[in-house]
Amino acid sequence: MFKCIPIFKGCNRQVEFVDKRHCSLPQVPEEILRYSRTLEELFLDANHIRDLPKNFFRLHRLRKLGLSDNEIGRLPPDIQNFENLVELDVSRNDIPDIPDDIKHLQSLQVADFSSNPIPKLPSGFSQLKNLTVLGLNDMSLTTLPADFGSLTQLESLELRENLLKHLPETISQLTKLKRLDLGDNEIEDLPPYLGYLPGLHELWLDHNQLQRLPPELGLLTKLTYLDVSENRLEELPNEIGGLVSLTDLDLAQNLLETLPDGIAKLSRLTILKLDQNRLQRLNDTLGNCDNMQELILTENFLSELPASIGRMTKLSNLNVDRNALEYLPLEIGDCGNLGVLSLRDNKLKKLPPELGNCSVLHVLDVSGNQLLYLPYSLVNLQLKAVWLSENQSQPLLTFQPDTDAETGEQVLSCYLLPQQEYQPITPARDLESDSEPYEEREPSRTIVKFSEEVSQEKDTPFVRQNTPHPKDLKAKAQKLKVERSRHEEHTNLMSLPEENGTKSAVTETPAETHTIAKSHQQVVVTATNNPAAAQPVQKPAAVVNSKPVAVGIVSPTPTAAAQPQTVQGESTTTTAAAVSENTTATVAAAADDVADEQEDEYESDRRVGFQVEGEDDDFYKRPPKLHRRDTPHHLKNKRVQPLTDKQANEILANALASQERNEPTLAKVQSPIEENADAEQVEEEQQQQHPFDTSLSPIPVPTSAELVSGKFLNNSPEQFQLFKSFSQPLTMQV
Repeated sequence: MFKCIPIFKGCNRQVEFVDKRHCSLPQVPEEILRYSRTLEELFLDANHIRDLPKNFFRLHRLRKLGLSDNEIGRLPPDIQNFENLVELDVSRNDIPDIPDDIKHLQSLQVADFSSNPIPKLPSGFSQLKNLTVLGLNDMSLTTLPADFGSLTQLESLELRENLLKHLPETISQLTKLKRLDLGDNEIEDLPPYLGYLPGLHELWLDHNQLQRLPPELGLLTKLTYLDVSENRLEELPNEIGGLVSLTDLDLAQNLLETLPDGIAKLSRLTILKLDQNRLQRLNDTLGNCDNMQELILTENFLSELPASIGRMTKLSNLNVDRNALEYLPLEIGDCGNLGVLSLRDNKLKKLPPELGNCSVLHVLDVSGNQLLYLPYSLVNLQLKAVWLSENQSQPLLTFQPDTDAETGEQVLSCYLLPQQEYQPITPARDLESDSEPYEEREPSRTIVKFSEEVSQEKDTPFVRQNTPHPKDLKAKAQKLKVERSRHEEHTNLMSLPEENGTKSAVTETPAETHTIAKSHQQVVVTATNNPAAAQPVQKPAAVVNSKPVAVGIVSPTPTAAAQPQTVQGESTTTTAAAVSENTTATVAAAADDVADEQEDEYESDRRVGFQVEGEDDDFYKRPPKLHRRDTPHHLKNKRVQPLTDKQANEILANALASQERNEPTLAKVQSPIEENADAEQVEEEQQQQHPFDTSLSPIPVPTSAELVSGKFLNNSPEQFQLFKSFSQPLTMQV
């Protein structure tokens, strides 16, 4: 990294070389500025540098500077301070232009400005007289300066991937130029003065719009590599034979139909690429290129090869794929160095036995032809691959000796011979044209049909159904719950205990359970004086993510047997009415708590489940249990405060006052001792109209004033004890 590593701190001025490539630097390191008197080579390539600080240009002794592959957005004019700079690389940045002050870098010999969005070169650029290597690839250049030929010391000029259409005439002054790359531009006519570059060794003109080559091109006697592929050339000048030093000639992807005779004079030619043209025949003199090593003739219209090809004794690779060859010349056996012979997709029916003389042949590709057999002479070769078919899985096959029925010659055969004509399946969409109507194309379209499977119906109780959405499950569960709750109400009413079919129904307590169904919870409370009737009736029900809780209000059931027959029955009815009246406030408070609890449970537990009937009969026979519930979150911080007698009296008084406002006239309570049938009939009608408001207690209802003053409670000890007993909260069975 450092040519001179300082031993002492004061010796840091001896550093001459710094390499900080691929260090992810966001800016130029400050410690580099300490070496301004001695630093000669600095490489900061492949970092994230965006700006060059002003003190960076104090490195006056710098000779090599590498800033390629960064994010530099501007090249300051201060670059002129690098008077000793010999090599400058600022390629692959975001520099929009080159400052004109770069003309002061008279020592600059190698410069690369490639891959920057620079549309033109500054006027002073031609004053860099000592430039020998210049890279201007992948820019946006449309023209070159008229005095560009002033760079007489140039040896390598790269102008690939630009927008050049013309070249300045002064380019002929670049007499020392050895390498010129003009590929991938928009040049249509190559200027003749390009042939006046006597020192040119490599010329790249590929991927342009050239339709012809100037005859002056044959003056480049030192040219060794010429690439004019991917153009529109229809012919070549005969003067091309003057390229006596040419070794590589690439004419691929043009429109050539014939080759000039002058091409036979290229005695040093080793590689000739003529693929993807329109050649119908080759010159007989082509064999004079006796140094030929690689000949590529793929995708042309050749029906035969010249016999002179046998003089190419150094030929190692011959590719004539996708032509129209019907036979091979016998002289092919003279190509003693032929190693790869590819004749794929032709019309060959026979291979000459002389092919066995190609002693170094190791790859033979003759797939896609019409061969009946292979010559027996191939057994003398050390073949590594013989391709006879497109879908051949192994490169080598097992051949069996056979005899040709027509000539009696001994031949080689295998399971892939004779070859069948290979017809590739062309997709229907490639054959279709937009001009043809759809009705005409439709009958020719390839249609794939599958046989319908015969459905086998099996006797099975299972029916496949789609998985329902969770919302549908919730709606179904809610519907089932409502139906079950209605069924329970009807069952509870029909299953009240009866005794042996007598008219002693008055001795039993007629009770009706009023079910409050709210959302997805049920609460039931039963008040009765009959122990037999107090047993709950268990019925299976669908459970929808909630735990059933019961709250209810007891009311007498009006029946035809409601007429008092005994004093005991009348007392029971009166007592039940008193209980109903005195516990109205308690039941209302309980209902509010249950409503809050229902809301919390609905928010905390939303899953839907079902309980199948008959799955576990013991579950429904179990006695009901009370489950401890957590205090709702909005009531956890509330405390129960004891009420004084005065506060309790005020609450009861307010409740009675509100009841008096709603019911200004109260029905008169008949004494249980009275035997007036008319009065009892009136009482029964009132109970049917207001079953919950009729008081069954023999104690007169106190007014609010009496409750507040305590006068009602001081009437007699018996009244106080009776009132106290009925003021206790009801016992609820859940």
